[in-house]
Amino acid sequence: MKKTLYGTTAIVALGLAIVAAAPASAQAPAQGFSSTNFQFTVGGLARGFVGGVSQTQIGAATAANNAAPAVAAGGNLQSFDIQRDYRLDLTARSTLPNGMVASAVVQIQPNSGPYTGAGGTAGAGIESQFRRNWVALQSAFGEVRIGALDNAAMQMTQRSMDAFTAGSTTNAGKALNDYTVRPNVFGTDDAIGATNMRMYDRSADKIAYFTPRIEGFQLGANYTPEASKDRNSGLATGTGGVLQRGYAFAGNYVNTFGGLGVRASAGYVQWKNPRNNVTGGADGSDLSVWGLGGGVTYMGFDFGGSYAQYDNMMSQPGANPLRLDAAGTAGATGVARFMADIRVFELGLGYTMGPARMSINYMNGESGTVKNANTTTAVTALTNAGKDKLHTYSVSGAYTMGPGVNLEATVFHVRATGPFTSVNVQNVQKATGLLTGLILTF
Repeated sequence: MKKTLYGTTAIVALGLAIVAAAPASAQAPAQGFSSTNFQFTVGGLARGFVGGVSQTQIGAATAANNAAPAVAAGGNLQSFDIQRDYRLDLTARSTLPNGMVASAVVQIQPNSGPYTGAGGTAGAGIESQFRRNWVALQSAFGEVRIGALDNAAMQMTQRSMDAFTAGSTTNAGKALNDYTVRPNVFGTDDAIGATNMRMYDRSADKIAYFTPRIEGFQLGANYTPEASKDRNSGLATGTGGVLQRGYAFAGNYVNTFGGLGVRASAGYVQWKNPRNNVTGGADGSDLSVWGLGGGVTYMGFDFGGSYAQYDNMMSQPGANPLRLDAAGTAGATGVARFMADIRVFELGLGYTMGPARMSINYMNGESGTVKNANTTTAVTALTNAGKDKLHTYSVSGAYTMGPGVNLEATVFHVRATGPFTSVNVQNVQKATGLLTGLILTF
């Protein structure tokens, strides 16, 4: 818990602001303070990770038609690395005379500028420093949110328990992204590595509505004008290939019956096809994903899982023209892209006993039909296109030392095959690693 002294105006408070949408920030109560009209609550997290990985690459990708960036044949990678993750959250709330609640939420990640991970993984740009921020109005009829937040399906997804809260297997977190190099061409956080149904969104500006939870049931929906960050519209930029008109619908159920906990969710996300707006766009199919998730808890045991099916996913080895950055700039067009149908599922068994918890988790992702979606040519089938496949396994444990202070560790193994090439050359990447973390939530 952290005490915060605040002696300036409410405007300065909102400038520093942040609030938590992630469950991790709710593990410990946050200290609040007041301005003339609002009650402020400060929270956040600080995470430090130390770990190592041993990785083997077998085979070689080629630079032929539509191949991902070349990967050297053979070779071993042994790496020891330190990673960190900080976030500051603040929420401002005011109860109106009619009983409605107005609020503003801001989430700041001060270390989210460009960086390079152990395997050369590029970090997010400056737009992620103010990743989530919105204003909301809540009443007995539900809550309306306007601003930068995750889509409704991603927020409401139920999945397996993972004792390593940074996400070793269940949501393509630190262990998968920062400590391994994978040759597959699809974004790890958008498709083959997760069931979270992010779908290129990256907390784009949107309007969302969530119903009250009634007898365990809750529904949510949102509309997203475009896959951009901190902009109302990118139409004036002339970047016609950016994903636009995004929709998400979701629902979940959470309840307890005599000691048996039950959770379930279903969601759907769709973007309108941008390829008809660029030279050579010839496929009219929209990009979409649907998913299911659920789990049960009983006497400390937790069993759960989730599934997602992505249709017409697009990927490009390099700049992504489907999403605008904070400056309203899209990636370059006219370079190799891919379209594919992808399915992914994850399962996990966990157990909690007092301050200790552990879990065993497994994730399986696989691409299906692949097409060449090069923006300078027609959409065609790739020659001898293979499949990207990803299997991850992890055994994780955590111990709560005190309110908001957790020690966590995971041992993981990753096996990836791919990427797509014109000559059906397979790459195999295997990695085994150990990752530990000190996680503070305040």
